[in-house]
Amino acid sequence: MRCTICQLGLHLPKLVAAVQGQPDTKDWRVYFKSEHDGTKSAWHDLPLSPEGAAANIFTFVNEIPRRSRAKFELVKEEKYNPIMQDAFKKQPGQPLRYFTYGDVPFNYGFVPCTWENPDHVDADTKCRGDGDPIDVVQLAAAPSQPGDYHAVRVLGVLGLVDEGETDWKILAEPVTADSGFMTIDRVPTAVKETVVDWFRNYKTTDGKKQNEFAFSGEIRGADDAIRIIQECAAQYQQLVSGRAGAHRYWLR
Repeated sequence: MRCTICQLGLHLPKLVAAVQGQPDTKDWRVYFKSEHDGTKSAWHDLPLSPEGAAANIFTFVNEIPRRSRAKFELVKEEKYNPIMQDAFKKQPGQPLRYFTYGDVPFNYGFVPCTWENPDHVDADTKCRGDGDPIDVVQLAAAPSQPGDYHAVRVLGVLGLVDEGETDWKILAEPVTADSGFMTIDRVPTAVKETVVDWFRNYKTTDGKKQNEFAFSGEIRGADDAIRIIQECAAQYQQLVSGRAGAHRYWLR
């Protein structure tokens, strides 16, 4: 059977997620392998959008499965930028991080070839970027595993300010042959409230204060989301071309 995105005329490179190490350890990694070209970086070697995509379709790489608690993330500093479990770097022994607010209520990952520049003050949030690829909240019923990637339809954006840093959250859904929400207005209010509540409060159970938001916590629509993704794509191009200052990332 042909893949759904191919049926829709969308094409992404074929990479296989290869797991190394034991779960719940600091050695655990997910690398991305090409059959012909060896190890690749999901951040650098997957495209911003699939070939043949409309303006509201982008590539999504999943880090954290829905209904899980381990905080997995792309490692910008390691060779090939694998996905690993984050640790509390300022605590003795650097224990692995788990969300204590409850299960993550959505799949959570990023758009490749994007970056939120920590030297850039965002016009909407009035804060500097967090230094990561732009985050994606993928609204889907089924959990997506770390390293899964596919095309998503952008629905909207939430402007999180996380401990004084710009940390945009793109809301998106899988692109399938079947109809989905299609627009942010068709996403149930309870779903949107769950997303906002999660990002406002997920650190409070670790003794930290609530997070703040741009736009008073309003989830803006696809036009704003696409604009912000494109801005972060431009900041990424500045990074990889050496025009964004010195950073200790692995950039190929």
